[in-house]
Amino acid sequence: MVSSQEEERARVSRELHDHICQLLVSIKYQFELVGHKLAHPGDTPVTAIDKEIAALSKAIGEVRRISHDLRPALLDDLGLSSALEHIGNELAQRSGMQVHVTPRVHEERLPDTKALLEWMKGNGIEAPRGLASSLLAPGSDKPGKALHRDAIVLREAIYTILTARIRSEQPSARALSDFNQFLSQSMRGLALDARAGGLAWKLSAAASHDSLLKPILMSAAELMVGTRADRVKQCQDDRGCGWLFVDDSRAQNRRWCSMGDCGNVAKARRHYERTRG
Repeated sequence: MVSSQEEERARVSRELHDHICQLLVSIKYQFELVGHKLAHPGDTPVTAIDKEIAALSKAIGEVRRISHDLRPALLDDLGLSSALEHIGNELAQRSGMQVHVTPRVHEERLPDTKALLEWMKGNGIEAPRGLASSLLAPGSDKPGKALHRDAIVLREAIYTILTARIRSEQPSARALSDFNQFLSQSMRGLALDARAGGLAWKLSAAASHDSLLKPILMSAAELMVGTRADRVKQCQDDRGCGWLFVDDSRAQNRRWCSMGDCGNVAKARRHYERTRG
């Protein structure tokens, strides 16, 4: 970290010395010449100072560029990913080099069994207390590890199948095989329960960890072959979001997984590019 800071200080110092200082010295000499001409109008009278103004404008542009490179406004407006892409594009324009920026970082949102159970509970699938305790017990040979592993495999299979359907392509044989294997498992201890306002999934004490994934499996199957299959879309964010969503808009023209996230970022980016010309 300290080494990086020192390297950045050295780079800024070189930028100031090699560009700004030389420009300012040149402008100083030009205005001194203008001053001499004004003091001695008999020699060569001053008719315009366009050249000096142009040099001053160039210096101002250099200051703005260095300030922008230190902390781009795009960083606050659109985030690190878009800022890195923008800086890469500017570097390519200035240097003539080919610059490719791939800032996408995979973030596992279900890193362990506890996170998985919390997500499932938030989506109406709550494991009985006894089953939850056994799933969270420490040890790599416990059912919790198997549940987490199976959930990730199922998630990837669902994603692969749905994205292939969106692109009108054949899904991979591996994804179909994984999905069908889960589909063939029993639903022991899983039933529908009538509650106030509708129906919900209920797991009894006899439920196994396999049963916890069944509601997800059935919902995914309905999205693949049911009446809403054509409404499943992929976020069009050009940063590579990749999230899937069900388009329930009347016009069927939703483009982003979330208007508050990817949608706002895309609009802010277009506005930023327009204002910068």
